[in-house]
Amino acid sequence: MKKHLKKINSGIASIALAPVVLLATCPAFSALPTIQPPAGGSIGGGTTQEGDILGIIGAYLKLGFTILGLVLAVAAFLYVVIASLQRYRDYTKGTIQLGDLKEHVIVSVIILSLVVLMVNYATQTLA
Repeated sequence: MKKHLKKINSGIASIALAPVVLLATCPAFSALPTIQPPAGGSIGGGTTQEGDILGIIGAYLKLGFTILGLVLAVAAFLYVVIASLQRYRDYTKGTIQLGDLKEHVIVSVIILSLVVLMVNYATQTLA
């Protein structure tokens, strides 16, 4: 009998708490703020409309890929500069000749030019 009364009391308590929970969650049903799209536009060069979640996600992906490309270009630049300084150190020690140093610098400039061209092409392709 006591178990039966406990079951009834818990049922009454849950029914009594239902309106309180409903009133407490009413602010959760209010309007959510809109997400501001980035200034660059979405993928394909179009502008994003307000409330277009997929367009905004595409615009942020485009911005993220652009930043990733620039970070990779900076990493390539740093790698080439460090390698060139190492080659210059080897030249001052006398372990390599001037022709090897010139060759390394020319190849480094070509590699950096190609990296910049590829990042520029990728950015324009997304636009």
